[in-house]
Amino acid sequence: MPVPTHREDCKRLMYSIKCPDCGALVYYFSCSCGSKVFFNLPEPPWNPHENSCIPYLIRYLIEIERVPESQITSIVEEYSRASGVPIPADVRRRLDEIEGRGSSRLTIIDVHPQDDSRPAMGMIMSINSQVNFFKRFNYSDNVMGRGLLGKLVRD
Repeated sequence: MPVPTHREDCKRLMYSIKCPDCGALVYYFSCSCGSKVFFNLPEPPWNPHENSCIPYLIRYLIEIERVPESQITSIVEEYSRASGVPIPADVRRRLDEIEGRGSSRLTIIDVHPQDDSRPAMGMIMSINSQVNFFKRFNYSDNVMGRGLLGKLVRD
């Protein structure tokens, strides 16, 4: 995408904000010509923040480029080596989860769809213990609701 040429009447705006991907303090620039970008500094050198934000790279690869998860770790590691941008520890854990290396525990479950009864094997990548099954299935948290949800609620 070409960088727009600013007109005489171009309205420019820059303010500090936290990066939505990594949480670092960055400077958001926008103008009436259509430019929108995060910078690391509010003055030259104008280094776009995306060049040093590994979480942004991961989100971009997954959501925009639709890169298969099996390839994300190798792309991020290569980018880190080439650009000299280290991979933060929390991002490394996320990459390990994507690759299935975050846990040594293998869980096998049987999945029986309506139209097929072949078993499927998979790996649990993460667990959200904050899920409220009563709200999710629109049941009341009482004896009847617990009876209907049974083992799912107890586990």
